[in-house]
Amino acid sequence: MGILQRWRRSLGRRGILRTLLHLPVVALRPLRHAFLTRLSAHRGPRLVAARTPSVLNLGSGPEPLPGCVNVDLHFPADLCLDLTRPMPLPDACADAIISEHLIEHLPREAAERLLHECARILRPGGWLRVSTPDLQWMVRRYLADLDSSPGKAAADGLNERMRAHDHLHIYDEAALTGLFARAGFVEVRRARPGESRCELLSGLEGRLAALGPEEAARHLIIEGRIPPR
Repeated sequence: MGILQRWRRSLGRRGILRTLLHLPVVALRPLRHAFLTRLSAHRGPRLVAARTPSVLNLGSGPEPLPGCVNVDLHFPADLCLDLTRPMPLPDACADAIISEHLIEHLPREAAERLLHECARILRPGGWLRVSTPDLQWMVRRYLADLDSSPGKAAADGLNERMRAHDHLHIYDEAALTGLFARAGFVEVRRARPGESRCELLSGLEGRLAALGPEEAARHLIIEGRIPPR
């Protein structure tokens, strides 16, 4: 029996209402999230099956992508899920997955588990596209700061870029490509914003869509696909 069922049984419907009326808004957030997560677990398989083709946007944030099944933990989304845990979706149910600037907010072990989950729910031949800050660009910028401004605290700039916005793990191309390969993806390559070998993912970026060449160089985009049967 889940925590919500036990709570309802012990308090009764009227008791629940009286309790909710006296709770501050902050205290209601875990209950709201538990309800949305449970609802998402029930409606997720039907929602994904109803989309043809089915494209998942993991970590959609405040700007969901139209036409996708948008998945996030905190922001309004089609499915409210904790992406550090297994997704309540059946095997081989999605045609493509995109994730913009989510993976750097996860511990490395959780990120690797997420890529294995993506491999599980993608159909044979399905594509995964992941974007994240580029560690190589950060290091090049650090070295440039050392050369151009000897008195400037170049280390402060590097730490700010790596730790900004609650980043937990930053990848270079080799590291992220390795995660893809270990999860079972093939044809793993770097991609440019807006350009994809998968028609469903081409031009789909939301946050990176309008970047110029200089800004785009700060971001690492890796694509790979599940081997066809």
